[in-house]
Amino acid sequence: MTEAVVKSKDVTDEEIARVSENLESLPGVDTTTDWNRFYTYDETLRSILGSVSSAKEGLPKEKAEYYLSQGYSRNDRVGKSYLEAEYQNVLAGQKSQSESVLDNQGNIIETVQKNEGSKGKDLVLSVDVEFQKAVEEILRNNIKKREICWWF
Repeated sequence: MTEAVVKSKDVTDEEIARVSENLESLPGVDTTTDWNRFYTYDETLRSILGSVSSAKEGLPKEKAEYYLSQGYSRNDRVGKSYLEAEYQNVLAGQKSQSESVLDNQGNIIETVQKNEGSKGKDLVLSVDVEFQKAVEEILRNNIKKREICWWF
């Protein structure tokens, strides 16, 4: 798998369309979209929510065969742990699919949208965040104490 180099971020839909329409004259260039998972409480709740892989990490090696059989690409981002992993199929949504019609020279003459795709669903939780923060702080402090005691 060749590693992609990101040239531009935060581009408009019009800019993506303009480049996409001219891909046949731009060898080695492709367009793609990406996303970031936003966690409201940063690291708090991470031991419940889990995390997702980056586009560079892609599919976890131990689950790659499963995800590939489900239509994922090797560089797709998936839940790596906890709720992110457990509810991957709910949170992921569906990719859009299109089919291109080519002329005899291999030029795209028409692109037909086969599946518009869909956004993943939200997961709604009821967690006492203040209690969780307090528990995490107690754990951090006790771990620090044990590290200090370990050396004595």
